[in-house]
Amino acid sequence: MDTSQRDMSEPNVPESPVRSSASKPLAYDPERTPVANVRNNKRYAAMSADDSISTSSKKSRSSTSSYRSESYSPGKPAVLQSLITPIRTEKMAQIDQSKGVSNLLRRVRQYAAGIETIPYSQVANYRHRYQDDGDLIHEVGYNPDSERSKLGSFPDVTVIEALCSESIDCRKYKEQEPAWNTQVHGPVLFLAKSISAYTQDTSFCNITRAKIMPQYIPRAPDGIAPLSGKMVDFALTLNPDAKITAMFNKLPFQPGIGKCFNHTNHAPIVSRPIAISIESKSERGDSQYGITQLQTWVAAHYNRLQDVIGPEVKVEDFPTLPLLLVQGPRWNLYMAQRRCIEGIWETVVFETITIGETISPSGCCKVLAVLLLLMQWAASDFREWCLKYYAAYNDRLTSEGV
Repeated sequence: MDTSQRDMSEPNVPESPVRSSASKPLAYDPERTPVANVRNNKRYAAMSADDSISTSSKKSRSSTSSYRSESYSPGKPAVLQSLITPIRTEKMAQIDQSKGVSNLLRRVRQYAAGIETIPYSQVANYRHRYQDDGDLIHEVGYNPDSERSKLGSFPDVTVIEALCSESIDCRKYKEQEPAWNTQVHGPVLFLAKSISAYTQDTSFCNITRAKIMPQYIPRAPDGIAPLSGKMVDFALTLNPDAKITAMFNKLPFQPGIGKCFNHTNHAPIVSRPIAISIESKSERGDSQYGITQLQTWVAAHYNRLQDVIGPEVKVEDFPTLPLLLVQGPRWNLYMAQRRCIEGIWETVVFETITIGETISPSGCCKVLAVLLLLMQWAASDFREWCLKYYAAYNDRLTSEGV
């Protein structure tokens, strides 16, 4: 998402080790990301010569560069690593795989390979119907008692065809990010929610208007321009069930924060904790800038969680947070962790697992399987974390008379 020319209001809040009260205001971008709406009146077709368009990123010459300067380019790793709480990128093999991370990554890789992504009862039909989809020759089938079946149901083939058709059209006509969000990504997320076994527990939200609260924007040292409050496109959130609602009701109204769970006080999600953040780029967009947006956003998320955990914070207190970067039809998974090296806290984003592309039926099924898995993770592991730490946070604030 292009975050240039967006307003950054600054409430008057006190500084803390993870807060910064200074952030240079930016002009507001009047463009609006349209509400996602699936169009299922098209059928999957053989890919045209446009499929030869490279999915590798190209340097954006759009307005995203208008507010960058020689002294500060948000895409430079050296800048992110010079922050008070540095942001780094490492390979996925370096991730701390404790607390269920190993099993989550195992299953993501399984679905990304196409394994157990289509019901056995439909495999023959898919192979006959989509003979040009080479990935369907692999072991894609799953049984009714499989792990995949427990995640949710499987959509009608015409819906898969519609998503493929829209993806191919967006590629063919070189559509920009808003069109991809409206015609493809939003419908994919809505479809995942509609078939998920955890549809009552989680939601996908369009958060293109959600701004990071200034006190949680990663702080830069003196002499380096501050980071802007980079925004993302979608979030997977927890729905406020009875326990989460009770926790939210106990939250005090705090100056500069208001009453909210997250590092953004975007009204539609103040009572819904963010579990997974999703950034999208057009196929020809700057993927590195998209990664920087995710890095900045998740670092701010951890700053908020560090406030929630409290002054006696330990590395093991922080949850691992999955992130998704979608470029054109391609979905990629990143993972983030907050860690402490020699007394210095840092945010680390681990790259990357390519999940699949929505230009083919097999790719759509891979993406849906991973989204369903992430919804299960949010409704179980992340929900458990929230119930534990936000309850303790409320108790601490009450004892402090906040």
